Amino acid sequence: MVQTEGLVNQEILQTPEERGVDLGTVFGEIPVHPQWEIPGGIEGGDEEEVSQVSGSGRRSSPYLRRTRRSDVKSSVQVGQTPQAIPVRNRVRLPDVSDWPSFNPSICGENVLVRTSSYYLHDDGRITLHGDLNSKNYLFKYQKEGWAVEDFTPPEHLLWKNGLEDGRLFYWLGRLWVLFSGCHQSFPSKNKLISRNTMILMDVETKEFVPLHTDTKREKNWMPIPGENLHFLYSTKPWVILSSSGDVILKEEGSQRWSGSSQFVEFDGKWLGVVHKRSIPGIYEHAFVLMDESLTLNRFSKPFYFHKPQIEFCAGLSKSGDDFVLSYGVMDREAWICNVSRETVYDLLKK
Repeated sequence: MVQTEGLVNQEILQTPEERGVDLGTVFGEIPVHPQWEIPGGIEGGDEEEVSQVSGSGRRSSPYLRRTRRSDVKSSVQVGQTPQAIPVRNRVRLPDVSDWPSFNPSICGENVLVRTSSYYLHDDGRITLHGDLNSKNYLFKYQKEGWAVEDFTPPEHLLWKNGLEDGRLFYWLGRLWVLFSGCHQSFPSKNKLISRNTMILMDVETKEFVPLHTDTKREKNWMPIPGENLHFLYSTKPWVILSSSGDVILKEEGSQRWSGSSQFVEFDGKWLGVVHKRSIPGIYEHAFVLMDESLTLNRFSKPFYFHKPQIEFCAGLSKSGDDFVLSYGVMDREAWICNVSRETVYDLLKK
């Protein structure tokens, strides 16, 4: 179970039951083996070079680089200003190590939480403790509270600097996770190159398959676990990949978003969550609805969870007739919240 003794913020780090939170209102009824609970990307690019910060004791990271002025491209259209999404309840997950916890991915009663060796300050500065690395923990809700286990696969060159932003999902009766494996190298003194490879892993056995493409930095594929496993790779163009990484569908698409959650079944279609960075330090999200044929149906109105800031949704799960979303805040907090089916319908209205 989560040990809170000796930790600084006892109230936040207590289990939900210890804080008097009714988890029934958070999760609803959670099936032990939900058939359509699916976690989920799209935000690759070529290899990235990052210069070392001399004399500061910190290095900039390809995962969290400072936003350049040229990066600032507002994505908010007239009449599409993001609004706070109405939630029925929300719970912050406890920290489990000295590293910040963030970007959780929920699937049924399981939540995968990432921790990392950097700390993002409110002013955008990044303190990196040693080399960039990530570790993951698997939370499982039980009546007596959260049971937590260290989910650390054996070391591998593909993820020399950690497995990032995993998405949990059930497929063929087993629990899987899709990671972005990070590998950094220093070809010269002031040059850092980072590569990311998508890693599909069996949670129980930790057996894995690397999903290679021609792009050196792959992130945020969105799993679609139907009878066959597919991934949403890009929204514009709209690109669907097979489980082996082959393109099986390519259409024009209408809006450019990056992947966030997995997909879950919704009224005979597939529902997921996507994100984009609209201005420096501000992320917005939207639901994306996909037809059974895996073609785009529509995007919802944009939303945020707490306020305009760095927020990242990495999980979407069904809870009775409603949904549970899991998300990170400022790369240092992990949250889950309940969203009603009516709210999703309202956001999807044209």
